[in-house]
Amino acid sequence: MIASGLKDETGFVGYTGSADAPTGILLVKNGMHFEIQIDATHPIGKTDGAHVKDVLMESALTTIMDCEDSVAAVDADDKVLAYRNWLGLMNGSLEETFEKGGKPLTRKMNADRVYTAADGSELQLKGRSVMFIRNVGPPDDQPGDSAGRWQRSTGRPAGWRDDIADGNARSSRQQPVSEQQPRLGVYC
Repeated sequence: MIASGLKDETGFVGYTGSADAPTGILLVKNGMHFEIQIDATHPIGKTDGAHVKDVLMESALTTIMDCEDSVAAVDADDKVLAYRNWLGLMNGSLEETFEKGGKPLTRKMNADRVYTAADGSELQLKGRSVMFIRNVGPPDDQPGDSAGRWQRSTGRPAGWRDDIADGNARSSRQQPVSEQQPRLGVYC
């Protein structure tokens, strides 16, 4: 076990690199992880006394793909794009290239991160958030609900895809498909 010198020793979770010269120090507070990245050769790290180049913070633990008709997906093309993006989010292949400062820049999904835990074992943290998809429509037994049936018939198998994925391709930690259907009622 490595001593961190922190007031609360449970805040030190692990590190990357070697124990005597880590390239990253992983801390946790209130269930959120923070990685202090160290690199003496980095343009920022070489100007810092401790050679800190960046601090990586966990942010969104969940992401909602909203396919509700009135919000995001109003026609077949929108639905196809929403499901294509959702699949890309789940399998980690979603990326986008755009121009910034006259140069192309590509943003892509992060892989899971691997650390050496404080006790010397391997520790792995998800590089992506857990995803939820929101399809709002009438219950299955609603007459004439072809759009709702289409959403449910494509959403369920897409979620099952995550159930059979292995390693870094998985989004969920457990139970990839969980559904809730709204109940329509008449209010007077």
